[in-house]
Amino acid sequence: MTPDEIAALKQNPAGVDELFRKLINETMSRWLDLAEDRLAGTGIQCIFAPGNDDPFFIDDLLRSSASVIDPDEQVIELPGGFPMISVGYSNRTPWDSPRELDEADLAGVIDREAGKLADTGKAIFNLHVPPKDTPIDQAMALDKEFRPKMSGGSPIITGVGSSAVREAIARYQPMLSLHGHIHESRGEARIGRTLALNPGSEYSEGVLRGVIINLSAKKGVRGYQLVAG
Repeated sequence: MTPDEIAALKQNPAGVDELFRKLINETMSRWLDLAEDRLAGTGIQCIFAPGNDDPFFIDDLLRSSASVIDPDEQVIELPGGFPMISVGYSNRTPWDSPRELDEADLAGVIDREAGKLADTGKAIFNLHVPPKDTPIDQAMALDKEFRPKMSGGSPIITGVGSSAVREAIARYQPMLSLHGHIHESRGEARIGRTLALNPGSEYSEGVLRGVIINLSAKKGVRGYQLVAG
């Protein structure tokens, strides 16, 4: 963009929103076209789950695809007989992103989705935000100006995940729970019988982080490997 175009956007917040919407639409459309090109006719399930930063208009884009599944508000049956529920909302963050809820309301959404399952023992909970105060929800504490809080010259690291998510996992005990949200907190946590995983993210550095999980119809989670590429 030219300096004059940037200056004009600064004077027009609505124009900034319109530009972001345009760019998001273009990016999502490219991804969906790529999925269609690579996956059409293969029978491979490709699931795109919105997260807290995603504006609601992308739901219509996802649902328009013949090769991508939007799992929000539905139970997806994965190969091997593993039902998966998904909740893209997070608890409140300093960023005031589109899909944030108070903890009590987030708990209600998770309960609603879990209520669709006949048996949570073989289920996968795909919950965007990780459980609070675990190895996979650790991040720097921020002040009201979004600056790291410091102690002894070092940033304060604290659990910024969701208490509602932690309580739901402890109560329903799904076989596996999948999380993101806290990009710098890659790893695993155990809550009772549930294995909770966060592959982390370094998309701003051009690194795709993920996790490969080996599931057995008889034994559940057989193992997993954190990967990057």
